[in-house]
Amino acid sequence: MTNRARISLTESYRTPVRYDRRMSIPNTSHSAPSALGVPPRDAAPPHGIERLGAARLATERTLPIDPVLGALLGAEGLVRGQAVACRGPAARSLAIAASASAVALGSWIAVLGVDDLGVEAVADAGLPLERLVRVRPGADGVRAWADLCLAALDGFELLLTCPPGRVPAPLATAIRRRLRSRAGCLLVIGDPRGLEIDVELSSVGPSWHGIGPGTGRLVDRHVEVRASGRRVHRGGVASVSLPGCDGRLRAAEVAVSDPIRTAV
Repeated sequence: MTNRARISLTESYRTPVRYDRRMSIPNTSHSAPSALGVPPRDAAPPHGIERLGAARLATERTLPIDPVLGALLGAEGLVRGQAVACRGPAARSLAIAASASAVALGSWIAVLGVDDLGVEAVADAGLPLERLVRVRPGADGVRAWADLCLAALDGFELLLTCPPGRVPAPLATAIRRRLRSRAGCLLVIGDPRGLEIDVELSSVGPSWHGIGPGTGRLVDRHVEVRASGRRVHRGGVASVSLPGCDGRLRAAEVAVSDPIRTAV
């Protein structure tokens, strides 16, 4: 009896609806105008609104980079969310050169755990010092360094660092996820020590120029830069001056004096 009462009560609250004609579904094809007031997909955008083209999307996906390195990587710039390892005798100069263009155009960079980075050399490379923040992790180990990395990636588009030791897999995964979610760029000097790397820029064969027989002064250093990694569209080798005669990255020119090869 109780069930019947409930059913009757429910049915009594139903609102009778009568359709005089069959309901129609508006045509939302690409060619026909929409009955809901939505323009077709191939329609021209309203006045003053531009479509988001491929060039603009590429700009938003990347941070600017020196054209010499951009040609080597086969990319428009440093891809957001990726990690780049700079290795070899010119690793520090290479990392600064890779980030100088982005910082010069407004990005901020945090330098974590690279205490021997020369400030004057950084300025000569074209990186504005007013948008550079140096962070010293102290002697608390890899865990404290990883916490600072996570915090820096929250506030900076670029992070330049050197791991103080082997990074455990859980910490490396946390840094990787934060890097992708914040769309920043991580530049690692030397051995990544467990960090997941997308692009590797290696410097080899350094030679200084400018010294003659008993005269002259050092002018620039020539190195070969090699690009590799799973995210490199086309790997290659480029001969560059790093630093050049003005302190910046330049395409290498023919030397006018015998080079002095160094191991550092």
